[in-house]
Amino acid sequence: MFHCFEEFRSLAIADIARSVEHLPSTRIDPTKLSHLTAEQKHEFLAVLDEFPVVFRERPGLRKVGVHEIHITPDFKPKKLKAYKVPGVLKSEVTRQVQELLNLGL
Repeated sequence: MFHCFEEFRSLAIADIARSVEHLPSTRIDPTKLSHLTAEQKHEFLAVLDEFPVVFRERPGLRKVGVHEIHITPDFKPKKLKAYKVPGVLKSEVTRQVQELLNLGL
């Protein structure tokens, strides 16, 4: 089935058949959503499942688009110290950085 979005005129987006076990909503522990109303839970899980590429297990690298920062000729960047990581978080930060390096990101 194809949906056409008016703002893109003739750009068609194909629906991709997804198996239920691979939907992001199935990876959420229901107890972590206990603070939400039933309607809020439904809306939250629907958004996760609508955009599964964004909410996947492995982080990805987006290689489209260009970002430019225009500066004046007399601009001099400030030298700032790196943010300190609290001791209780250091092992997790190290783990996440290593994971990203292993993925080539």
